[in-house]
Amino acid sequence: MPRYRYIKMTPEEISVALQKTGLSVGQFSRLIGARYNGPNDSTVQKWLDGKQDAPTYLPALFALLSLPGGLETAREAAQRYIEEDPS
Repeated sequence: MPRYRYIKMTPEEISVALQKTGLSVGQFSRLIGARYNGPNDSTVQKWLDGKQDAPTYLPALFALLSLPGGLETAREAAQRYIEEDPS
């Protein structure tokens, strides 16, 4: 069985992809359920700063978000699984 080596998106590639979606770091973090405690304390920002490797699924996710209606569909799907934290 063949093995694969996945090449991760660079911070620059992630930045360009985010710009194409029109989403801020906070909006994208909420969409994918990533930790976001402000612009200086978020998982996505760590990817953009090169402090943490980005997950291998990002290229596929950005490709799907770029399809006609993809972003709206993702927002609707994510919203069904987000609830307000009462604490």
